[in-house]
Amino acid sequence: MHSVLKLLALYVALSVFLVLLWLGLGGGELPATATQWLWLLVLAVPLHLVGELIAYGLWYNRAARFVEQKTAGKRISVFRMLYAFFMIVFFCGVIVGAAHFWELLKGHIVT
Repeated sequence: MHSVLKLLALYVALSVFLVLLWLGLGGGELPATATQWLWLLVLAVPLHLVGELIAYGLWYNRAARFVEQKTAGKRISVFRMLYAFFMIVFFCGVIVGAAHFWELLKGHIVT
């Protein structure tokens, strides 16, 4: 029982830290209700972990290893910068596409 309480306290502390970090970095509007604050605290750690997994997939894949091998020993590499730029553009495109798809889906469900 003691270890469960310790794990719960660690989860709450990490959630509070992540929420404060998110709000400090200008993460958007403040939650308006107690329920929204609760959801924010409950989902902070899982959403952060999902973000870490996405970042790991973007920066530690076969293409990234290829770029790293080709640019090993170079302090500044245009190839490495282009890879990062295209990965960011690709991920932003995925997010915009998902948002448009969500809006289309919402429009068909509502009407």
